[in-house]
Amino acid sequence: IGFAQYVGTKNFDEEKIHTFKLLDREGQIEQLAIEIKQAEDARQQAEQERLAKEFPTWHSKSGHQIQAKFIRYAASRVLLETIDQKKIWVNLSDFTDQDAARLRGLIKAARNPESVIVNPDAM
Repeated sequence: IGFAQYVGTKNFDEEKIHTFKLLDREGQIEQLAIEIKQAEDARQQAEQERLAKEFPTWHSKSGHQIQAKFIRYAASRVLLETIDQKKIWVNLSDFTDQDAARLRGLIKAARNPESVIVNPDAM
């Protein structure tokens, strides 16, 4: 890897001399590998964010956590589905107050879909 100096008819201060990096074939391959890795990292980050949104983490009063999506509510219990598609029933009263409130919102929305507020920017 080397550097080249652009020289014109004007005088330049040392600090203002325009330089650019010359990449040999090996340097180009290394740069491409870096860009591919960055793109893969961005894709993985987007997938993690999607999963976190679709499968939020729920907390129990006893300190347990589970990453799962809400399926339905019946007889004071909620049915959750984990990322690996396991379904479990949990008593609503077992969740922390904050998570129980979030679940009540989902239960209400499931019972009355017209009450769901849609973000107009998402359309």
